[in-house]
Amino acid sequence: MPADTPKLISLRITANPSSTIWQIPLAGSRLSVLLVGWILDELPTDAVVPSGVAQILTQSLLQLAAAAYLHSPLTAVKPDQWSRVGNSWTTVLTRPGFAAIGEPREIPLVSTTDPDAARSLFSAEEFDWSQQKQVVLLTDREQQPPALTFAVVRDCFLRKNLEQRLAAGEPRLLGLLFPAVDGDFAAIVAGNAAFIERVAQQLREVSDAAGVPCSEVSEDQFQRTKWVAR
Repeated sequence: MPADTPKLISLRITANPSSTIWQIPLAGSRLSVLLVGWILDELPTDAVVPSGVAQILTQSLLQLAAAAYLHSPLTAVKPDQWSRVGNSWTTVLTRPGFAAIGEPREIPLVSTTDPDAARSLFSAEEFDWSQQKQVVLLTDREQQPPALTFAVVRDCFLRKNLEQRLAAGEPRLLGLLFPAVDGDFAAIVAGNAAFIERVAQQLREVSDAAGVPCSEVSEDQFQRTKWVAR
């Protein structure tokens, strides 16, 4: 589970950052991006996302979408078939045909609309958030479990063909959540600017309810932010 300390002081968000230092997909004519950072009261002792951050991110996103993320199966599963476990679904997608060198043959997934369950995405051992080995596919809440294929998840994980994947009608992929540089930030990417605006609004509302200020700033202000409040 995410760490209880350090304490979350505030959130900052910036829309469509242009610098490559964040190590995230860049916005374009068919991609919109929201970068999220968090100010803490002390320097983290490890790379785990603090619980306050994980709670706000999952509560905000899962009011708008279901989350499908890389995670070992929650129970025994048949390849390419979803199994229900509590409020979540779990599967292992397999690559059809020949696998190229270095390409995975299997992708284990968990999908959920439960924010508490979704926090496990930040601590999935085989898919280390801090090493940018995680991806979260934000899908339609009304289509559970999602009709995701190996190729779609692989491309999203590799950050390839994102415009095409986000523009496709089925499965209904609303957006993607990626860890940014060192896992110290989070990026939401969508093919629809309106969805990014809704995410930003949800972040502000959930943060406000939690007593945590959330402000939208320019990329320059974001880059100059002191992320440890001392």
